[in-house]
Amino acid sequence: MPASIPDAFSLSFPPQTDHAMHTSQLLLGLTLTTAILSGLPNVTAAAPIDANALVQQIGNSQLMAMSIGRTSENQSITAIVHREALNLTGKKWRILLIADSTSGSQSLAQALRWFYQADAPHRFSDQWIVSAVPQISPGKASAETHAFPPAGTYYQSDRVVEHQYVWRWIGMHAPDLVVYVQPGNADREWYYPRQADAELVGQTKSQQGPGPGDALVDALVQHAPCGTGTVPAIRVTTQGPGNAEFLSELLKRLQQNFGRKPSAARQALQSRLDRTPREIATQLTASYGRKLQPISYIPTLACVGRIRLSELTGDTAHRQAVNRLVAPYLTGKIQPGTQNGSSVAGHLIFTELAKRTSPGKARERLLALARPAADLGFTSTGELRQVMPHHNEMSDAVFMSGPLLAAMGQLTGETKYFDMAIRHIRYMRQRCHRADGIYRHSPLNQTAWGRGNGFPALGLALCLSVWPEQRQDQAELVTMFREHMAALKGYQDATGCWHQIIDNSDSYREFTCTCMITFAMARGVSRGWLQRDLYAPHIRRAWPAIQSRIAANGSLVDVCTGTGKQRSAEAYHQRKAILGHDDRGGAMALMVCTEMAVYLPAAD
Repeated sequence: MPASIPDAFSLSFPPQTDHAMHTSQLLLGLTLTTAILSGLPNVTAAAPIDANALVQQIGNSQLMAMSIGRTSENQSITAIVHREALNLTGKKWRILLIADSTSGSQSLAQALRWFYQADAPHRFSDQWIVSAVPQISPGKASAETHAFPPAGTYYQSDRVVEHQYVWRWIGMHAPDLVVYVQPGNADREWYYPRQADAELVGQTKSQQGPGPGDALVDALVQHAPCGTGTVPAIRVTTQGPGNAEFLSELLKRLQQNFGRKPSAARQALQSRLDRTPREIATQLTASYGRKLQPISYIPTLACVGRIRLSELTGDTAHRQAVNRLVAPYLTGKIQPGTQNGSSVAGHLIFTELAKRTSPGKARERLLALARPAADLGFTSTGELRQVMPHHNEMSDAVFMSGPLLAAMGQLTGETKYFDMAIRHIRYMRQRCHRADGIYRHSPLNQTAWGRGNGFPALGLALCLSVWPEQRQDQAELVTMFREHMAALKGYQDATGCWHQIIDNSDSYREFTCTCMITFAMARGVSRGWLQRDLYAPHIRRAWPAIQSRIAANGSLVDVCTGTGKQRSAEAYHQRKAILGHDDRGGAMALMVCTEMAVYLPAAD
């Protein structure tokens, strides 16, 4: 820390913050002095901001343009983000500038240019990071209705979908202060949420009438985007386009009067990042892995996660709980069905338990329960079918049937199960694999759905885990896996996530595919199928993204709802993104957490 920074600006981050007081302290003494900035070019035209062009103009290698969603007119909403801001545990204080008008965007752009100019006379960039969303609603004069927190099903609104994207992105970006930049005709004016001290507002010239950004500012200090935490927020009105003095004024007053503390949102995410994989998995078991009816892949994977956690921690309670859930099937009280691909994959619970059961009657009973689902691959005369039933031409089927067949081959020693597994995988690959290495969800269109790639990734990783190395087709399976992982790593974004549509960064950052792909990469590195130096950086970036999207109570961020094959890319864009508890997301979270518990001790 430079010696010129007073002790009052200690970088200690307290675990608790009174957010109303935080806002007041942050803005204490902020007056409407006129700060004249040097070296700023004049702005005479109020043209829309091109975020990518602005980043290039600024010339700071640490800045990048990042899509955070799209408008109802399918235009990208772009943020300009400093790479340090992606590290939620960093020590610099983080400011996010937001605008939603062309003139406000011009002032915002000028402020960024001034802050990051190479020969800046100030030292603010040593202590602060500034990121920006130049326009919430690109392509519109301004959003007609500023409703925050945005209502409706995310991200499906035909009116304010951009607000849904921005609201949740703020929750996961977790800035320490949001500044809404709005143009006006008067001298610079500041608006503070009503929660701030009346005395504070009285000391400044505060605009009395509501402004377009006030709904966002008010909402951020009252509500927690993504359930993370509140964020201090203010609105500034600048006179004319390109008026950027507000940022210098704000930073000077912050430097003089405020002892920096992270926002409640960032504190919440920092606490999530402090947890180990085992700790997160243990928290997840309070909500997931507690039912097994009907048999399907979702409760099965959650139960498998609990079994793995029991082995990792030595806590037999998790295994005993799963045994109780399986008991009605062992006694015949409940019959597992095989009516669809999900129920077929659900039979993995029996093979997972059989792997952990000594040879004998108990093991044979588990295999007898698994066999009817696996035997769907054979005709009545024992011949291999062309493909497993219930595949529906969807890439999901690589997982729904492949791992069960491979597990039965390992447990019974009957090679026919491996033969059927590789035949099934080849068929699904032929139907859904694209020339660029990723999977379309089905032949209906070329859309590379996120979980439609997570399923092949997870499925092949589980198959390879039990596949005999002496089989000639093992090398073929490894090649398939490597090709898919090599293609997927290129689509991981800077936050560590993969998207709802793998190759479309405007689609939302989807939780389950991020978990499944990370599981596959971690398993691949651990087992030697993937080169560590090529994939460790991707795993390292994905893990914090997963941690930060799992709350201690099991609530999750942006889990795509159940999805059959869709007829267009737009239909995948429009699939509901769940915020809260979700059995599917919880199951995938348990799988990746228990895998990371194995991977991390050996990681570089």
